[in-house]
Amino acid sequence: MRLRRLALALCLLSGLLVAGTLGPSPAGKTFGSGDALAYTVPLVVGQSVSTAGAGEIVGGNFVDPTLYVRANLTAAWVFRATVSVDEVAATGYVQLYNLTDAAQVCLLSTSSADPVELSQALTLGAGNFSAAKKHYEIRIYITGGVTPTVTLQSASVDVRITY
Repeated sequence: MRLRRLALALCLLSGLLVAGTLGPSPAGKTFGSGDALAYTVPLVVGQSVSTAGAGEIVGGNFVDPTLYVRANLTAAWVFRATVSVDEVAATGYVQLYNLTDAAQVCLLSTSSADPVELSQALTLGAGNFSAAKKHYEIRIYITGGVTPTVTLQSASVDVRITY
C-alpha cells in the first residue's frame, strides 16, 4: 500500500495524473495484457475571454509522446476541454495549437451555457500532432452574441496506455 501511495505522489508531483492499476491487480498479476494506465498532461485550468477572432492564448505545455510510447503497448491520445458560453447566440471555440510547428491541431466548439466536456481523438504523427516533443498552446475565442464570454474550465491532452 505504501508503494502505491508513493508512486501516485511521485506521478502527481511530476505533473502527471495517473489513474489505473498500480501494483498487483485483484487477480494477483502486475500489468498484464489488457491492463491500462491513463495520463493527463494539463494545458490550462480556469480561463474566460470575450475575444472574437484568432483566439486568445490561455495556456500551454510541452507534450512529449516518446515518454509514453513503447513496443507492445497501445497508446490512445485525446484532446479534452470543458467549455461553456454565457449567451445562447454565441459559439465558444477551443483550439489546440502546435506552437513549435505553427499549426492548428484541432478545434472544438460549443454553444452550451452549461459546462460541457468536448473531446477529439488525436492520431500520433498525423496532422499536426507530432510524435516528437512539441510545445502546444490552448487558444479560446467566441463568435456571435451581443457581449458573450467563453469560459474554459480545463483543457488537457490525455493518453491511455494499454498493455
